[in-house]
Formats: sequence, C-alpha cells, structure tokens
Amino acid sequence: MLKRKKPALKRRKLSSFAISSSRRRVKRNTELLKLHRRRRNYQTIMQDHPGLADHSGQEQL
Repeated sequence: MLKRKKPALKRRKLSSFAISSSRRRVKRNTELLKLHRRRRNYQTIMQDHPGLADHSGQEQL
C-alpha cells in the first residue's frame, strides 16, 4: 500500500524576542544538563570507590 505524504507544516514567523528567549532557555537547559551529568558521574565514582572519598576532603557519614 502506498504511503500518504504528510501535509507540510507551516512555519510560524517568530519575533526576535521569542527567538532570543528560546535560545536562552536552550542554553540554560544544556548548562543544567551538564551540571547534573557531572554530579551523577561524581556520585557513581564515589560509590564505586569509597576509598577515594577520604582523599577528596569530604567525610562520609
């Protein structure tokens, strides 16, 4: 059976304000993503190697 062609989406004309705010939002989201990734990587390293925590200056309770 032949596939139907999807209707073309009409591009909405964005104002310069909308473009700059969306770029800011994307930038902030990527920064947060990087921060969380770094924190998760650090936590997994500390879980796998509990002896490293003694040298890092943080005390484990």
